[in-house]
Amino acid sequence: MDINAGEAFLSLYATDEPETFEVKLPSGKPPVKVRALTRLEALNARKEKETPEFEQKLCALCMVEPKLTEKQVARWQEVSPAGDIEVVSRKVLEVSGFEERPGKSSLPEVGE
Repeated sequence: MDINAGEAFLSLYATDEPETFEVKLPSGKPPVKVRALTRLEALNARKEKETPEFEQKLCALCMVEPKLTEKQVARWQEVSPAGDIEVVSRKVLEVSGFEERPGKSSLPEVGE
């Protein structure tokens, strides 16, 4: 692939608006909208998987509406029923191409 073809390929991604997905919250609160993780975001998120900080980063990166900071997500973790953030996190992982596997994290280890 020559440089011009490579730039043309990358430009296919640069013009796309990320697809968003509505998530209904089990608590009955208004739904939120999320997008998928980018590959780079997914690789960086692996470092913190299965921690409150992972969930904060995941929601702050991928919640489109409303847009929250990691600090706001931490506050949401403190005051909301667990199921609300759980469905949001699971939807982000699902639309990012990660599947739940019994006994394993949604984010694959390097080499899987």
